[in-house]
Amino acid sequence: MDPRAGTRCSRLLLRRRGHCGLAVPALALAAPVGVQRLLSRIPGERIRAAILGAALVAAAAYGPWRARKWLAAAAVVPPTDAMKTAVDVRLAAGERVLVLSGGDPKLLRYLDRKGPVVGGNLGPWLNRAGPLPAAVVIDTGAARDWASVARVALTSADYPPIFQHSAMEVWLHASDGSPGERPH
Repeated sequence: MDPRAGTRCSRLLLRRRGHCGLAVPALALAAPVGVQRLLSRIPGERIRAAILGAALVAAAAYGPWRARKWLAAAAVVPPTDAMKTAVDVRLAAGERVLVLSGGDPKLLRYLDRKGPVVGGNLGPWLNRAGPLPAAVVIDTGAARDWASVARVALTSADYPPIFQHSAMEVWLHASDGSPGERPH
């Protein structure tokens, strides 16, 4: 079963390659119409201008606020080259990895890989029929609260660590076949 099944994206039939690729442009085009209809119901030109200004400031500030922790701290420079080499030696080019973080895709950029970025719940990814993730990358800075639980789950699912640093960890599935296959 697909861990993303049941998301609003799949219910709207806007899924494309596992994400809501078509929903974002539709929402972006429909939003001004909704804002215009909402503002037209508010009496007073100055109040409408104030509300619109506050909404624009909030929208402009949301991006930097959301990405405030995405870049590594200047004091802690993660060894991204060593991590990338450890993964590239063991996985085929283009093989997807699972990233455990708070929604921050920076480890995918560091590894030059693709794959899902999820929170701390590994259950849907490790306890499903079908292919398992070939590798799991943990952003230990974002996963402080649940990193130890993730380590226990990965160890019990036969994922030994191949790279560990204070900022990130890489766990590779130790299957007897190709990476990502569930052993029989």
